[in-house]
Amino acid sequence: MVIKVQFPNLASDTRGDLAAFGIISRQVALVFPQVDLAWLLPEFESNMNQEMDFDREADNIERVTAMFQPPSPTGQTGPPPGKKKDDPATDAAAAAAAATGTACGLFAGRIAVPKVYRAVSSKGVLVMEWIDGHRVNDMDAHAACGFEPEEVMDLGW
Repeated sequence: MVIKVQFPNLASDTRGDLAAFGIISRQVALVFPQVDLAWLLPEFESNMNQEMDFDREADNIERVTAMFQPPSPTGQTGPPPGKKKDDPATDAAAAAAAATGTACGLFAGRIAVPKVYRAVSSKGVLVMEWIDGHRVNDMDAHAACGFEPEEVMDLGW
């Protein structure tokens, strides 16, 4: 199990960092008028607020999980209606997809996205299952697993 906990004062510290960046960007503009960093501040602020919202991160994890579910017999991604992941009917759909060489079938069982435990997660605490694996950009690990870089790059597209 992985428990990701947000630092208690992160929001206020972030506001201070953004204020400092605003001051620095204005000072840079005084010395180097051709360098305009002011446009970065709203971008940083928006992205930092999103990064600090673990509910949003949980939503994104679940979205990625759905993207990599094998297609159902009807062609829809994800488990068939009324079926759950690891259900024999879902496994049969994955096997069928693998036999046809579809992208999801090609990688069925080779991609793992951690399950989010929503009942004990919140905006400041994210609880997920632990999965042993390697990062998507770890080419040595891909080679050791028999993955071709092109397969990984094309995954999900």
